[in-house]
Amino acid sequence: MKLIGEVEINDVEKIASGKVREMFSFNNELLIVTTDRISAFDYILDSLIPVKGIVLNKISNFWFKYLKYIQLVMIFIFVGLRKLTFEMTKMNEFA
Repeated sequence: MKLIGEVEINDVEKIASGKVREMFSFNNELLIVTTDRISAFDYILDSLIPVKGIVLNKISNFWFKYLKYIQLVMIFIFVGLRKLTFEMTKMNEFA
């Protein structure tokens, strides 16, 4: 299996390069590629860890699925608070 360190994709703009992830702009969407790089104390080491990117993606997918309901609830709470703040601001204008 080939280790993935630096990622370059032809005709795709690289937006950022983090400690273990590369971000690209692709068809007006964000493409995130997880690599096998390792970092310690905010320093990227020269060595790579085989399948680290795959493991990180699987862990992220697990938590995204597990917390899907909570994420939706948080979005509804945020939207609700924005509306409540807006309504309170309107009421204060007349006070």
